[in-house]
Amino acid sequence: MRFGIVGLGRMGLNIALQAVENGHLPVGYDVTAPGRARAADAGIEVTSTLDDLVRALPTRRVILVYVPHGAPTDEVCGALAALLSRGDVIADAGNSHWRDSAARSRALGQVGLRFLDIGTSGGLKGPAGRVFHGGR
Repeated sequence: MRFGIVGLGRMGLNIALQAVENGHLPVGYDVTAPGRARAADAGIEVTSTLDDLVRALPTRRVILVYVPHGAPTDEVCGALAALLSRGDVIADAGNSHWRDSAARSRALGQVGLRFLDIGTSGGLKGPAGRVFHGGR
């Protein structure tokens, strides 16, 4: 499966690494150059813009969002909504409040996008069974 990940910090990067280990093809984006570099150093395909991320994915796109809850999640979802197509999926894997997620689901649904609230639990070890510390 080829899918996108926005936010390549510890959680997002660990998910990407786990996906690669299981034969999947994540494409990542992070707002920071160091986040993109860490992922690229770990062998993850990265893009330098959200637009490039969306173009790198097959239609019926699935994008996991690993950014802080609140305004950062709203900003990413809004930016993705302008780039994605009807039927594409945005999955918020952060710790958003359920009321915020319900509002996002309604707003994104009005433009034909699907939204999932799939907060990742288990802390840094939860998503991949280990902690990636980055660097060398």
